[in-house]
Parts: sequence; C-alpha cells; structure tokens
Amino acid sequence: MRKKIPAVLLTVLTALTMAACGEHNAEYVQTITVTTKVVTVTPAPETAAKPAVDFEYCYDAALKGVKITKYAGSAPSVRIPAEIDGEPVVGIGEYAFADCESLKTLALPDGVANIGRNAFDGCNGLTVTYNGQEYDCSNFSDLYDLFD
Repeated sequence: MRKKIPAVLLTVLTALTMAACGEHNAEYVQTITVTTKVVTVTPAPETAAKPAVDFEYCYDAALKGVKITKYAGSAPSVRIPAEIDGEPVVGIGEYAFADCESLKTLALPDGVANIGRNAFDGCNGLTVTYNGQEYDCSNFSDLYDLFD
C-alpha cells in the first residue's frame, strides 16, 4: 500500500505539470548548439638532459671519456648529450638508470662504447634508442650484448 501512494502521487504531479505547461512549451524552446573540439596530443619532445643536475658521472680513463653513473632527473624523455664537460660520453654504468619509473624514452649518443649490466634494471616501459635502433625492456639483453 505504501509503495502505491508515492507512485500515484508522482503520476498526478507529472500530469499536472504537463497540463500547466503544455500550452507554453513552445515559447520556451531553446536551441542548444554543441561544439566539439578535436585536440591532438603529441608526445613530449626529447629533453636534453642537464649534466650538472640530471647525472652523476665520472671520467673513465680506460674508455677515454665520461661514464654516466646515475640518472637523477625526472623527465619522461631524455637525450644524453654527446659530450659533458668537453669530454665524449662513452659509457653507461651498471644500474645508472635503474628504477627510473618516470623515464619512458632515452636516446644514447652514438659514441657510447660500454653499457654496464643492469643499467636499466626496473625501468618498465622504457625504450632506449642507440645507433638508430630501438630497444625496450623486453630486449635490453640485445642492447647489453652489443657491448660484451
């Protein structure tokens, strides 16, 4: 019985509203124009890393150049410069980019002659470009094998 009262009341109110407004609805008709805007999203451009801020590095006498020992930046896309402090970048140390979760793309300079094992350990979703080839986390072993 209680369920029927609200249903009946709602029906009566709806009928009264339609009857009261029926003749005047034509006066209050509005035209609504909907505009759709297409937005093209492009990936963030590669960011040239700032060596003094983004990297820890050292001179490697055996390789005759700079070795990146740690990445401390937070950019999603990074291009390592070919030179740091006037010396060529020739190596990436072990675990240098390990667990860099925000890093998604990394471009290595062509002069890199050594990449330490596990340099990219824990970097899920990272793609590394080296000498025109792309390597993702599923084939980093192929990248490491270039330097063995």
